[in-house]
Amino acid sequence: MDKIFSREDFKGDFSTAITPFLIDGKCEVTEDIYERFLEVLPPIYGGFCWGVGEPVRDNEQGQALYDCFSRRGGKYFYIGLKTVHQIREGK
Repeated sequence: MDKIFSREDFKGDFSTAITPFLIDGKCEVTEDIYERFLEVLPPIYGGFCWGVGEPVRDNEQGQALYDCFSRRGGKYFYIGLKTVHQIREGK
C-alpha cells in the first residue's frame, strides 16, 4: 500500500476522502484515524476486525453496512464496508 491515510487527508465525508487511497477496497490508516473511529460509538467486534457502531448505508439486500478497521503487525487498516454478519464471522 503506497500512502497511509491520515488526519490531514480526512476532509469532509470519510467515504469520499478515503476513496482515492483504496486498493481492492482497503488501505492503511494512521493510528490516529483508527483510534478516532474506535472511540466514536461502541464498536461492533468481530473475528479480526471491528465496525464503527453506526451504519454508512444499506446494501442491495437492505442490510446495514459499517466502516470496518483492523490492526495487524502494528499497522492499522480500513478494510471496507461490511455487514454485521461479515464482521462477526471475520469475513
